[in-house]
Amino acid sequence: MRARHLSTLALLLFAGAVQAQAQINEVSSVQVKDEGTRVAIVIQGTKPPNFTTFSMADPPRFVIDLSESRFVNVPADMEVEDGFINVIKNLSYGSDLTSIARVMVAFAVEVDPPETPETVGNTLIVRFAKPAGAAAVAMQQESERRAKEEAEAKARAEAEAAAGALGVP
Repeated sequence: MRARHLSTLALLLFAGAVQAQAQINEVSSVQVKDEGTRVAIVIQGTKPPNFTTFSMADPPRFVIDLSESRFVNVPADMEVEDGFINVIKNLSYGSDLTSIARVMVAFAVEVDPPETPETVGNTLIVRFAKPAGAAAVAMQQESERRAKEEAEAKARAEAEAAAGALGVP
């Protein structure tokens, strides 16, 4: 009799675990889309998202917590560095129905709060207006990147020339 109760309990626990797995929103994509005067963070899952958001300061960040969700094949760090967004970090907390998939957007500049997030089916879209100075920051970062690449290429060329002058292949 006792063995029957134990096997029934084990079966119920297993069924509950299977059901919990079926209810998890599997987030398969986090993308940044430039829409001209604004930027959209597009998060794709297997279920309509259940989410909360909040802003953080110093440095400026915006957090999207997706309840009962986990990331599937989504990189933990997404370097953007477009003069507006520096990086997006995708972090997971908890397990099963207590799991949270957190998308943390770190900005290069101060930003206004986003437009009201929009859900379209299983997709969450959060849009931010680009501040006027973001384009100037992006241009400066691009200029600095090019100058660094040119300096590195020049240093390589000088090293190769010096090695050639010494007869080193």
